[in-house]
Amino acid sequence: MYNSFDLSSIYSSIRMMDIRLDQVEKGWENTKHRHAYFEFICCMYGSLEQRVDNEIYTLRQGDALLLPAGSNHHTYAQAPTQYLVFHFEIEMRDIYTLLQSVQQTMIPAEQTFDHGQTALEWAEDFIKAFNIKSQKKTPGLQQEDYFSEMDSAVTVLRLHARLIEFISSLAHYFLTNEALHESNDSATQGEVARQVAVLLENRLYKKTKVQDIAAELNFHRSYLSHCFKQTYGISPSEYLMRLRIREASRLLTETDTSIDEIASQLNFSSTAHFSRSFKTIAGLKPTSYRKQQRVYFKDVKRN
Repeated sequence: MYNSFDLSSIYSSIRMMDIRLDQVEKGWENTKHRHAYFEFICCMYGSLEQRVDNEIYTLRQGDALLLPAGSNHHTYAQAPTQYLVFHFEIEMRDIYTLLQSVQQTMIPAEQTFDHGQTALEWAEDFIKAFNIKSQKKTPGLQQEDYFSEMDSAVTVLRLHARLIEFISSLAHYFLTNEALHESNDSATQGEVARQVAVLLENRLYKKTKVQDIAAELNFHRSYLSHCFKQTYGISPSEYLMRLRIREASRLLTETDTSIDEIASQLNFSSTAHFSRSFKTIAGLKPTSYRKQQRVYFKDVKRN
């Protein structure tokens, strides 16, 4: 008897957007905004007020907070503060749903995870291991690119692995925490959303409309969209776009398929539309992304 795991999509399952160790003065604020990826904040010292949708959280030393994808949030420093923050995307549907469904997203300073550390202890070890420098947040500041300064691609892989391990601990914490339990209504909405997600994932290469899926599942489009956004934090159309960009990333990395052909296969209206959408989500134009990936894997093989 043995366990078998499908590892074919591990590389693209979690995408780290950035990692920062920010230092801010009393009165600093980041005005209300939202984005389609998760955000994790750990307060190293000081006091940070986070307004997330209709909730207000005050983070003091050791407190941590997970911000769901798509949430409106506003940050205000109540005192001189330093905090570690990273943004990430998860394309593993069950884990995405789990983190998106959490009701109480603040993690108190005294809480330990399954690896035996508090969030602060983990953050301190992480900062030391990768020599992450603190930076003062000021208008127009260009954030240091920690990755470009690292010794090799192998170090990047180690950093990525450390973060994935911590995200798995977060998921385990929320899975076993009583704050996660759903009401019957939210559980029903979640099931509707998951049905929609499965259909979207199976129709990447087909022209797909939300109203057609709603009709197929015998739901009104507005109800279906509401269920989906409550569960995943984004609309079905946004989710489908992200799936297509993920598939485009795979094709750009693993094949020599032309950008025009990728745009056509994934049902973008034009190559220009595909390029704009890809840059919005992936942060690079398709040509730049393909070049970056080839240089990256060449470096990994060399090391």
